[in-house]
Amino acid sequence: MNTVDIIIIGAGPAGLSAAVNALSRGKTVRIFSNGDNFLSKAEQVDNHLGFYHVSGKELMDTFREHAQAESNGRSDPACLTGLLSSAAISG
Repeated sequence: MNTVDIIIIGAGPAGLSAAVNALSRGKTVRIFSNGDNFLSKAEQVDNHLGFYHVSGKELMDTFREHAQAESNGRSDPACLTGLLSSAAISG
């Protein structure tokens, strides 16, 4: 049985931010989400530092890419799993 250090409920901006921070500290993370969040539905986002005139989907894609990049190269292949309705990201 594999154990993880941190379980995160929700893969929106806060959940992915928590995952990136935990992974950067060498923790194993499992994220559970139904794949639904408000940001992904936003037509345009102008109030996020460093991003402007982007869709919510584009911003969430960037957040997911960051989490994926942080999980790459980990010795535990399940350090970031369960993201978005059981679609796994392994690192």
